[in-house]
This record gives sequence, structure tokens and C-alpha cells, in this order.
Amino acid sequence: MQFVFSTKTKIYVLDKDGDNVSKFPVVLKYIATNGVKAIDYENNGEYRLLIAEENKRIYNYTLRGDAVNGWEAVSNSDKVIAPISNFRAKGLDYLVILDQSGNVNLLDRKGKSVVKFKQKLKNVYRNIYYLAIENTLNASSLVACDSSGWVTRLYFSGNIDKSQVHKTNQAFYFNYVPETHNYLFLTADKLTLFDAAKTKLSEAKLKLKYLTEPVVLVEKINRLA
Repeated sequence: MQFVFSTKTKIYVLDKDGDNVSKFPVVLKYIATNGVKAIDYENNGEYRLLIAEENKRIYNYTLRGDAVNGWEAVSNSDKVIAPISNFRAKGLDYLVILDQSGNVNLLDRKGKSVVKFKQKLKNVYRNIYYLAIENTLNASSLVACDSSGWVTRLYFSGNIDKSQVHKTNQAFYFNYVPETHNYLFLTADKLTLFDAAKTKLSEAKLKLKYLTEPVVLVEKINRLA
């Protein structure tokens, strides 16, 4: 068991006793602009640790604290504050990079840009976006919401779809549930669920003292024919 986390200046990997592993902590060359992302491409324990830094580049380290050989550390158009995401399609691994100007860059394992979108994913509320992975790369998309309740779906084909799903003047959390294609909006006094067509499915009144990010659990039910 190991624990991976980062600060503005370092990446830490600790063992179960709380001791530093190998060459960690790794001291970053520049101030980090997002949190470290741990990726195990082959599910074999060979993790890669990716982090964005103030010079607009993404850096990649092994679990031994070494820089990954062959990583290109591609330069982005702006600082990357949003989390780095990854997915696999047709046996190929991709990294999703979203900078604070809304530019989206799709990288391969070595950091080489595979697709750089002309369309932008702007005004992403709380810097949270979701992956909607389908059978093909072109059918897959990024889903995000702005502060006014407008949901944008940016397809990897380059197409973009935008519509206002929910109107509110309160602080809220948005969640896209890929297993059910539902959209969820949580405010301090209401939980609202929409289907893939943006039709309201249900609404529950709440009295939350503190608004925190919801955790969505999808229960799979097996039915006998």
C-alpha cells in the first residue's frame, strides 16, 4: 500500500508506515497548478505520476521518482488547473488536458499531441469535467457545465453541443453519470436529476448546512428474463 499526493512544490509517495518511498519527495521545477494524477495503464503496478506546472507543461514521473524516458512534456497554450484524465479506446491510451482558457489537448502515452481541438470548453465551473467514453473515439466526448447551468459536450470528432439544462442563481455541484447518461445538479436546498435528453427525472428538496461535492454510486441490478 502506498499513498500518492502533491503540494505546490513537491510530489510525495509514502508507504503504509508513512515513510518516503525511493527518491520521493520529488521537488518540482515550477509551482504545480493542479494535483498529481496516478495512472496504471496496464494494471501491473507500474504507475505514472503526471502533474501540470506553472510553465504550462505536464511532467511525468515513475514510482521511483525518476522522469519518464521519452516523455515529451508538451507545452500547453495556458496553465492547466483542471485535473488530468485518461481513458482507453480501441486498445490505445489517451490523456485529456484542459487548460484554463478552454483549450483541450488529447495526448498519447508519450505526451505527443494526438488531437488539438479547435473548439474550446470554456468557463468550466469548478474546473470539473467528465469523460463520456463510447465505442469509438469520435463518439466519445467531454462533458462540463458553466456557472449558469449550461452543459457543453465537446466530442472528440470536433463537434460541440451546448444547452441550458438547469437554471439556478445558487452555488451548485454538477455531475455527469456516464453509466446512465444522467445529469445531476446539487444545491443546498435541492437535488435535481435529468436524463440524456435533458428532461427532468426527479427532484428532492434538501436542507444542507454545507454544500459539498456529491459522490454518485451507480447500482447495477441484474434481472432474470
